[in-house]
Amino acid sequence: MRSNTVRCWLLMVAILIAAPATAADGLHFVTEPFPPFSYEENGKAAGPMAEVIQAVCAVAKMTCTAEVMPWRRALADAEEGRVDGIFSILHGPDREKKFFLSDPIISSAYSFFGMKGSNWSYTTPADLNGMTIGVYGPSSTSRALDEVTAGAKGVKVELELENFDAYKKLIVGVYGPKSAVMANRDVGLALLKGKNLAGIVPVGDLKPIAYCFGLSRQKSSAGQMEALNRALRTLTASGKIKQILAKHGLQGVARSK
Repeated sequence: MRSNTVRCWLLMVAILIAAPATAADGLHFVTEPFPPFSYEENGKAAGPMAEVIQAVCAVAKMTCTAEVMPWRRALADAEEGRVDGIFSILHGPDREKKFFLSDPIISSAYSFFGMKGSNWSYTTPADLNGMTIGVYGPSSTSRALDEVTAGAKGVKVELELENFDAYKKLIVGVYGPKSAVMANRDVGLALLKGKNLAGIVPVGDLKPIAYCFGLSRQKSSAGQMEALNRALRTLTASGKIKQILAKHGLQGVARSK
């Protein structure tokens, strides 16, 4: 009799350990310094995505926290289930392999930036013929650039450790007279403003992109994401999400009716 009781107790402990976190347990998110979407302020995660998640969690009656750390560590922790979720990530099939994804939240684009008055702009891959393009990488941005340069001739891609390095080299002419930088449009604009880099302007979008948040498939459940998405849709319909994003100069993703 005693052995049966012990076995039952051990089974209950095993079930509790293996069970995914519930709403009552709270959700812990990680993010990176990625202005204007996310950044650290007074030791806490801040920015539009952090505000959206807090609003969503409040409606879903979940307690959510967020921590800022280097991107590679954040991504590894989220993919391997050491934390519940991550933001901001691109909405698409590649991320769905590791995460339950929220609805797309922020609309942005991969864009080209050039020197004002250069008379160059991007419309089609042929416009890249003979160009030198600086880009932060390896990254999703540089991979998108690699895809489009396959359809151009004589393109030279310069990978940089930071977007700032690419902008500096463009300004001083390191890339040569036929050159530009490719970056996330909103990240690029925020960097130019924050660093007071004058003379660089957007000169064409490569393609639109959208950012969302994700819950780790290793730790969380599809049901939790369904609850968060219901809350997100409620806040979107009320105009609250638009209000949060507009405060930061960003645009939401248009919803089909």
